[in-house]
Amino acid sequence: MISFSQRYLWLFISLIGWGGLLISCQTAAPAEEPTTSANTPTAALSLDDLAATPLPTPITSPTFPPPPEPNPIDNQPPPTSPIIILSPTIPPSPSPTSPSAPDLRYLRVRVDETLDQFLQRDDRIVSLVITDLQTGQSISWNPDVAIAGMSLVKLPILLDAYRVMDGLPNIYYTGLISQVTSISSNYAANLLLSLSSGIDDPYVGTDVVTQSMRDLGLYNTFITAPYDSEPRPGRITTYITPANTRLDLNTRPDPNFQTTMGDMATVLELIYQCSQGTGQLLTDDIIGITQADCQQLLDMLTINQLDGFIKGGLPAGTKLAHKHGWIDDTHGNVGVVFTPGGDYLIAIALYQEIYLEWGVSSPTIETISALTYAHFNDPAPYPADMVLPPEPTPSPTPEITLPRAIVNGTQGFGLRLRDRPGGTEVGVLPEGSVVLLLDEEQQQLNGFTWQKIRDPQGLEGWASIDFLVTQ
Repeated sequence: MISFSQRYLWLFISLIGWGGLLISCQTAAPAEEPTTSANTPTAALSLDDLAATPLPTPITSPTFPPPPEPNPIDNQPPPTSPIIILSPTIPPSPSPTSPSAPDLRYLRVRVDETLDQFLQRDDRIVSLVITDLQTGQSISWNPDVAIAGMSLVKLPILLDAYRVMDGLPNIYYTGLISQVTSISSNYAANLLLSLSSGIDDPYVGTDVVTQSMRDLGLYNTFITAPYDSEPRPGRITTYITPANTRLDLNTRPDPNFQTTMGDMATVLELIYQCSQGTGQLLTDDIIGITQADCQQLLDMLTINQLDGFIKGGLPAGTKLAHKHGWIDDTHGNVGVVFTPGGDYLIAIALYQEIYLEWGVSSPTIETISALTYAHFNDPAPYPADMVLPPEPTPSPTPEITLPRAIVNGTQGFGLRLRDRPGGTEVGVLPEGSVVLLLDEEQQQLNGFTWQKIRDPQGLEGWASIDFLVTQ
């Protein structure tokens, strides 16, 4: 028979054993979620198994937290749609390890081989700029062809937003900017246009951004209506530009949003220079943004979530600040790439009449991106016996001593050239055209002062000086 003390000893030992088991169960690591692959076979389930399996929880639209309390500079109320604020983790820019990259003409030979394959169809057009940001050397293919602005012109919208803000953006505007740079939100871009307007009107904002581009000398970039909107009655629907009046190359661009890869390359290069403490954005009193603005804008452009195009041709982890855009017939990407061999810029757009397949455009851009990265970083990117093509010999041009002027202020309609003051129209000069002021006496008629001018093609006529800006 077990004594009273033995019973308590047995009970004490049992409690210790069960307590240790409970502790081990509580501290053991949870089992990992089983993962399956589309290529991994799974055991077949019986009808009983299926009946015992609970139905999955239906997927519902995510519920976002309300936007933070705004503190906009114009007392603009916060939007009713969710604001996503992304805080990018920016890797430091690598220090260049080589004094200089090879001559860009070597890269031109390699890129030409890739473009030749793309241009096998005669309904395709390429517009491309590659710039060495250390030396300023650049190579280009049709940089001044008008293309649809798509989401590429959100880059000027972003730049202008920084211009009008007093200091770096607050939480509210940081949310809008991150939506534009990460997921290319049209809604957030329209709110930034409202900011630029100064009166909470995105239509006025399009005018402000367009004029900001003209202040930089970029006449081929314009916006006439917010995203997902039609032009208002009584407003102009398009601008006449030097790019969209070309007769040799025509991409039939969107009349409300237009740019060129030359303009986009210039805008991004100016932002890069500004982030380095130099360039027109810091020296031009009209712009009025700071080096900190430009650096933050570049950092925000690194959270772009597109993995193809330029990024697809880069090694993993390469820092890239870029903006993209595409519609049915045109795909484009512009970006600054930060590499150990030096920073460089790529701005590229591919066009195919009616419809351009992603499976055609992205591999083409990725190949050009990879070739460019190798040019700046591969210690031997080209064979030793590679021969450069000869430099093209420029045609001699006669020296012109006449004063010049730029057509400006026509509201996108262009300047009508007449055979005499107030006479018959002989042509229309697009906004931004450069003309020569001929040495003839000005005349007064119908309240206008008329000046005889000549365009670069030799067309002469009379025009009002109210629409001529002298250089």
